[in-house]
Amino acid sequence: MRVINGSNHQSDLQSEQQKENIKQANPHCGCRRGVMHHYKKERNMILSNLEFQNYISAHLRLLHYCYCKRNNLGDKLTFNKFVKKSFESKVEGRNYFNENVSILTEYFEYNKQIPESAQEILLGFNRKISSKFVVLKQLKNYAIFLDVVTDKFYAVVALSDPLPIILESLPVMVETTILPFNNKIIYDGFLIRHMYIGRNMESNLLNQYRVAMENKMIIKMIE
Repeated sequence: MRVINGSNHQSDLQSEQQKENIKQANPHCGCRRGVMHHYKKERNMILSNLEFQNYISAHLRLLHYCYCKRNNLGDKLTFNKFVKKSFESKVEGRNYFNENVSILTEYFEYNKQIPESAQEILLGFNRKISSKFVVLKQLKNYAIFLDVVTDKFYAVVALSDPLPIILESLPVMVETTILPFNNKIIYDGFLIRHMYIGRNMESNLLNQYRVAMENKMIIKMIE
């Protein structure tokens, strides 16, 4: 298993640093062009460029703080130097954040200059759900995630690339964190791909999804 860069962190870090527009670069070279072209026609299944820029900017600065805290670096590592480090450094910061429930409060106390808009984004992590999910199917406006622990279905919007491009094939079981953002649900940008789902299990899960849809049990907001 490996953590997949589900938000193009490395290239987007550069755009944050240089104040350029977001570059929608696909990090997975094994995807078929036809598949990519098909999914990129639907903008609603991913965040807008502005939404993505705002989320990435706020989240990466939090990860910078977490990485420095994890490695006892204090102020030795600047944000600009952090953004040039490997993707694995961002994974390390993210894992430290997920393992320490009080870190967000500490971050706000440490950095009194955080813009209110960034605080609002990061406060969404107080309602995060970290679990294993089956990414069941991609619809026009979102992907369907099934939490394998609670059997609840979530409508999740991808960050910069549609999930079928990032994950290469659906359905698939992943480990990730979902959270509320701008009246929708997103994932945090990190995915651990576990296994692809066989046809028999897929059929059963689709039936379960249809029942949930008929009963209006697809969760589109995390309260």
